Amino acid sequence: MEGQSKEEYIGSLRSFHTIEYCCSTSNDTNPWNYLDSSCGNITYNPNSPSGSIYGANLNLLLYNLSSHASRTDNNGFYNFSTGDDPSNKVYGLFLCRGDVSTDVCKECVADAHTRLLHECPNQTAAIVWYDECLVRFSDQTIFSKADLGENLTRRNPFDVPGPDWDKFIIVLINLLHNAADEAANHAINCIEKSEDPENKRSLNWSRRYNIIGGIAKGLLYLHEDSRLRIVHRDLKVSNILLDGNMSPKIADFGMAKICGVDQYEGNTNRIAGTVGYMAPEYTRWGQFSLKSDVFSFGVVILEIVTGKKSSDFHQFRDSEDLLSYAWNHWRRGQTLALLDSSVGDSYARNEVIQCIQVGLLCVEEDASKRPKMASVVSMLNPGSVSLPTPHRPAVFRSNGSESRVDELKVDQSNTQRISAPSSVNDASITEPYPR
Repeated sequence: MEGQSKEEYIGSLRSFHTIEYCCSTSNDTNPWNYLDSSCGNITYNPNSPSGSIYGANLNLLLYNLSSHASRTDNNGFYNFSTGDDPSNKVYGLFLCRGDVSTDVCKECVADAHTRLLHECPNQTAAIVWYDECLVRFSDQTIFSKADLGENLTRRNPFDVPGPDWDKFIIVLINLLHNAADEAANHAINCIEKSEDPENKRSLNWSRRYNIIGGIAKGLLYLHEDSRLRIVHRDLKVSNILLDGNMSPKIADFGMAKICGVDQYEGNTNRIAGTVGYMAPEYTRWGQFSLKSDVFSFGVVILEIVTGKKSSDFHQFRDSEDLLSYAWNHWRRGQTLALLDSSVGDSYARNEVIQCIQVGLLCVEEDASKRPKMASVVSMLNPGSVSLPTPHRPAVFRSNGSESRVDELKVDQSNTQRISAPSSVNDASITEPYPR
């Protein structure tokens, strides 16, 4: 028998159960609302020795799912597998909507049991969707595994009012990303992983390199490949979640801005973000763009490679910041000395130098000189392109730990740099002020 938690499955669920809006009208006879079903393309012969065993295992599995749907200790989710041989093993699960009663869940799963056997009598895999539940079985493992082959879309006939559309999309994106990323594989915060001594040793160079590349691809998706062009505006290591395979996921879209299809930048008179990660043109004049996210990504690269937080350099007013620290080492030809000592001797020299140089290119003070994320992704592929020479990065001065700036008013006619007071451990600053 194999199992999977409800939280793990919800993360996988989004890949094969895509719902834009799912809400049917209730009928008078049943407490559940059937939506759709899908039968696999492969069938088994119930009269063959292996087929008869598979059919018996399938009946046992569906009966087991139905009997567990009435229990109150599984929170509306249960999975089960049975079969002693790969040729007859069957995997199955059900998931009931969180707001339905145990009785409705039980009846929904029972109806799904009957419907699957009727509509997909000899298929080795099938799935059925209701408003209240879904039931699925397969001859291949479906636990902790995304499946892009099965999906169901239901659209809300009521449109979001025009003035509220951007706000709605940001809230929706934030909700889906955070919920799925937290649930998928018990995701953990990237900086928490890097700060814990035991976990830090597990972040060998290969993993760090893959994390950097994964974040780059995620940011490229937001900037270029998503249906909506999104500027995150608060990219930092503490907003990077790592799943069980150490794959990164960008989280916390609470400060994100949506740009038009042909729009790459914007202006705001209210600065929001985290000191040490915000691009200079953003802190000075309220100008945000895809390149301001690139700047933040450059800081993230340097933090991952060095194992040092940007805020670690802000304990003393006259100390150099992370960017200057990295720049000075690179300029003196001491790039490898920047690598976190916990990595040890197992690393690829050219990859370390490559990442440091890409990080420095991303934190150029002049936004026009920073590469686009498509170029960054290309640069992070070993030997694919010749890297430009970076220039001296912007210099930050701050006298405390990492600070969150929630709302900082900026006079865009004033070109003087804005600084913010610092707080400890990402505490919000509710009344920041220019000085």
